[in-house]
Amino acid sequence: MEQSNHFKTYLALIGAVVFWGLSFVATKIALEDFSTFTLIFIRFALASCVFFALMLHFGFPKFTRKEHGKLLLMSLFEPGLYFIFETVGLQHTTAPKAALIIATVPIAVTILGTIFLDERTNMASIMGISISFVGIAVLVVGDPQFSWDLGGALLGDLLIFGAVISAAVYIICARDVGQNHSALEITSVQCVYGVIFFAPAFL
Repeated sequence: MEQSNHFKTYLALIGAVVFWGLSFVATKIALEDFSTFTLIFIRFALASCVFFALMLHFGFPKFTRKEHGKLLLMSLFEPGLYFIFETVGLQHTTAPKAALIIATVPIAVTILGTIFLDERTNMASIMGISISFVGIAVLVVGDPQFSWDLGGALLGDLLIFGAVISAAVYIICARDVGQNHSALEITSVQCVYGVIFFAPAFL
């Protein structure tokens, strides 16, 4: 039974990684036919429909007014700023590079947690962060299309880094909310806020 649960967990994680990676490629392709804000709005409108169906089955989440206020603030960073930076950034850089840069979100969370929450960071973590930054620098500067012109690939890379910071701020802010509510509940509300956030630009 325990092995079966482990298998399901690993299978779910693999599925999440696959869909996460494909999202960058799909966004890159979709940008050929849709404007930035139209694409983001459609993305969250469809996601909200899916989560609404799930909530009909599992029950709608109950948040306090204070929690709703924090969720609204969090939504400014993600999905708000995060998806603006990511989607616009993909117009200027490649999907594989964007995915690798976005993968540094845990590093950004560690750095922000150390600076603003006084969380301890051991030497191994510091070395890992340093090596990661060197790797990203090589990835960005080593790109054959790289130039110091802010209108080229560098702009896309910087925008993707903006998405990284936005996601890290969101994760830091979400910690206490996540203690009282499931990831499904938080994500469903965030999708609704995402639709509201991007609706004016879409219309």
